Amino acid sequence: MSTTCTSTPLPILTFTERAKSLSEIQQAHAFMLKTGLSRDTFSASKLISFAVSNPEPQTVSAHSILTRIDAPNAFAHNSLIRAYANSSTPETALTAFREMLLGPVDPDKYSFTFALKACAAFRGVEEGRQIHGLFLKSGLVSDVYVENTLVNVYGRSGWFEVARKVLDGMPERDVVSWNSLLSAFVEKGLVEEAREVFDEMEERNVESWNFMVSGYAAAGLVEEAREVFEDMPVKDVVSWNAMVSGYARAGCYGEALEVFNEMLKSCTEEPDGFTFVSVLSACANLGSLSQELVNKVPPDEASVLLESLLGACKRFGRTERAESIANRLLELNPGETSGYVQMSNLYASNGRWDEVMDVRKR
Repeated sequence: MSTTCTSTPLPILTFTERAKSLSEIQQAHAFMLKTGLSRDTFSASKLISFAVSNPEPQTVSAHSILTRIDAPNAFAHNSLIRAYANSSTPETALTAFREMLLGPVDPDKYSFTFALKACAAFRGVEEGRQIHGLFLKSGLVSDVYVENTLVNVYGRSGWFEVARKVLDGMPERDVVSWNSLLSAFVEKGLVEEAREVFDEMEERNVESWNFMVSGYAAAGLVEEAREVFEDMPVKDVVSWNAMVSGYARAGCYGEALEVFNEMLKSCTEEPDGFTFVSVLSACANLGSLSQELVNKVPPDEASVLLESLLGACKRFGRTERAESIANRLLELNPGETSGYVQMSNLYASNGRWDEVMDVRKR
């Protein structure tokens, strides 16, 4: 009895699932070229997906794979468009979108959504209008995801009337729809307009509240920010950071520390690097920096944060505080010379030459 064996793309799936780095993805691609699987739509599409889903998306490799597929599907194109839209050069997503338009596969609603998201990222309102027009002509049925992205595109580009028109014309709106317009007003510093949208919202999530706290704080309206902050049903680390940094920027250093202490008691999330930047800045200005607080700074972020704080202490003449921070830097990075240089410069600026010599002997 004979058994007919059929070729399947299953081995490449195991191979690609292990491909994390650029070299491993290139090896997987080379294997596909050698075996002829590079022309197989399913296998190649999976590799493209893996390539762009990495912590460091390999968009160049993904594009190379896409060009070798005999009949690329919408999934393969969309994976690449989305990766470019989320990258530091979102405008390249439109190049990938145009390539799709020129090919045999028609874009679907996800293609348009990712392309519009790219327009929002680089505030390409004209490009967004063109893609919006193409979508209307495509015959595709619009949905909340596409229209939310349109509100975001027009709002972030400053076309608030158009953004509002899209929002008002939506048959179904969710909290993301409202947040798209709300965040656009906040980003432009139009906090009163943002507040009107906020008050109009039937449903709010923590992001909605955070936008208002951040908006008021950025405008220097810390009392209004605190009022919204106190009314929040749920707070996350972003909420606390917005209030702490708002007070610190406004020169209300005591209030910044009070909110931070309240955060330590009430917030279930740990303070992050942004929290400590604001808190340590307030401490440096008040001269109230404690060794306990210095030691609380997360080790993976400590060097950068403490070096910034050290500069602030030196600038405001907080010599003793600066010395404790410099010592902490030396503990964290005993093999690096920058800590010793900072310590030496600190002593020299205060004429403490004996200490300068001691540091240089270490």
